[in-house]
Amino acid sequence: MKEKLKFEKNLDELNKHIKKLNQKFNYLKNVYEIPLNGNYIETIIEDDNDDTLDVIAYRFSKFQDTLGRSIRLWLYLKGENIENLTMIDILNLANKFGINIDTQKWFDLRSLRNSISHEYEDNYEKIADTLNQIYNYLDELNFIIKVLGEA
Repeated sequence: MKEKLKFEKNLDELNKHIKKLNQKFNYLKNVYEIPLNGNYIETIIEDDNDDTLDVIAYRFSKFQDTLGRSIRLWLYLKGENIENLTMIDILNLANKFGINIDTQKWFDLRSLRNSISHEYEDNYEKIADTLNQIYNYLDELNFIIKVLGEA
């Protein structure tokens, strides 16, 4: 029962993070234009009152970290023995249960997480590219949360 509570807490956390990500990307889409470019990023960074990039960086990093724990717990609650499985094995097993995240996507998400956490503020094109890639994954991430929530 303890794992069920952990899973529910993680799912709540995922929902909070994805909600903020959706809100911030909707803002970017409405105020600027997606795909983003370096000029948009420079404008956002120069606006001291705009915390959009910081919120996206924080929420996406937390989302990605929590997602790994949540998938493990989800599989455990389904009765799967996950104790000694690698993340690759976890993802392959999750795929069999309807969570459409293969190892390549997982490592792409990890790479984006690392990239957004270590961006240099003067490389606006790279920041824009990273944000565009995260935006392109949003529908899939929303779907994964939906599948996890149906557990």
